This record gives sequence, structure tokens and C-alpha cells, in this order.
Amino acid sequence: MVIVLHPGDRTAFWAWCSGAKIRIAPANQSFSFLFNRKIYVEENSISYLDYYNRIISSLGVTIDSNRTEIFLPGKELNYAKNFFKRNNFDENNIIVGIHPGASEPSKIWKTENFIQLINKLLCNNLIRIIVFEGPQDKKACSVLFNEFSNNTKIAFLKTDIMKVAAVISRCNLFIVNDTGTRHVSVAVGTPVLALMPQDYEKCWSFYTEETKHYILTGKRILDSHNSKPFLDGITAEEVYNYAGKILKLW
Repeated sequence: MVIVLHPGDRTAFWAWCSGAKIRIAPANQSFSFLFNRKIYVEENSISYLDYYNRIISSLGVTIDSNRTEIFLPGKELNYAKNFFKRNNFDENNIIVGIHPGASEPSKIWKTENFIQLINKLLCNNLIRIIVFEGPQDKKACSVLFNEFSNNTKIAFLKTDIMKVAAVISRCNLFIVNDTGTRHVSVAVGTPVLALMPQDYEKCWSFYTEETKHYILTGKRILDSHNSKPFLDGITAEEVYNYAGKILKLW
């Protein structure tokens, strides 16, 4: 069996060449004839979680929950425990994870905003910060590292996704752009404050506060006098105040 979640010529051919007896995919694509079970659902017409579930439901299964989960092996949990120990973070600390990057530049809050936010958070002596670096985040994380490398209240982490998930699971709050670690945070049960573009809400904002997912929305700036696109309309003060509310600091 092959289940293809997104239309695409290459995946259609790969599904066919695999020899799988059951080949499932959205119907509206160029090589749909290579699939023998076609689902009439359009990307961007509903939330992506509902979109994926619609495709999976074609197998005759009943979707009884939209909850997402990641199951962490013991070695990853031990890695997270040792990471906290190496950085002298303990149970008395309030751990705030921050991931400053994303795959799409117009979804990224400016690095100087993250610097302002971190400085505000560190005014609380109990707060410790972990900055997470993904494969495309080197520039932003280098700026943050140069700014805070001598601060023992901040740790920097660059590792594989399962270890990242384990470390996020030990955070009290995760602040992130609209990117993959947002979903990881929900899946491990850590409260997440997502900074999202307004025009992405329909398809990508499918979590609720019941799943400890909170949102501040901004506007994507696509043309800013030859500078890179970025996410605008959210201030460091707004994020700081909302983070404090979630953490019950006031």
C-alpha cells in the first residue's frame, strides 16, 4: 500500500513503480490514473489535519480524535535529561524554548524581535531559555548566539528531531514561528505560543487552547524594499505579555 498525501507527478510514478496493490491519493492531479483509490478532496480547502484525515478515512478507519502524538524512546528522554543537567537547568527553573526560524521567510518574525523578547524574559530570575536551531536557521541562530553566548541562562541546541522533541517535552513553554516544531510541541504536550501569518490560519491553525496551543497573528511582508520577506505586526511586548499569561507569571 502507498498513501500519497500531496498531489505530484513524481510521487504518482513512484507509487506506480513500487508495485503496491493499493495506491491512494487525492484525485485532482495530472497522473491520477496511476492510483486505484482516488479521494476527492482539495488542498487548501480545509485544514490540513482534516485534509489528511479525509485521505486516511478512505481505508475504512474511523477518525475518533484529532490529537497528535510523538512517542519518545528512553534514549531520547535521557538525552534531554542530560542536556538540562549540563546547562544547570533544574526543576525550579521556568524553561522557555524558542525556535526563531521557518522554511518560508515571510513566516519568520525578525531576529531583533526575538532578542528583545529574550531580554524581557530574562528579567525573571527563574526563566531559562533554550534556542533551537533547525537546518535553515543558521543565520538567525548565529545572531542570537553572538548576542547571548556569555549568558549562562541561555542554551543553544542543534540536533535530530527526536532529541529536539524530547527537549521540548521538558519545556514549560515553546515560542515558535509557523514551522514543524510547532506541531512537535503540541504532540509532546508542551504549551506552544505560535507566531502565525493571518492568511495561514484557515489551513494551518487547526489546534485549540485545549491542546495548549496559543496564537498571535501578524501580516506577511512580501515586498519590503528589496529586503527579505518577514512576519510583521507582532511586537515583543505582545509576545512577552502573552507568554507570561500562559506561564501564569501574573
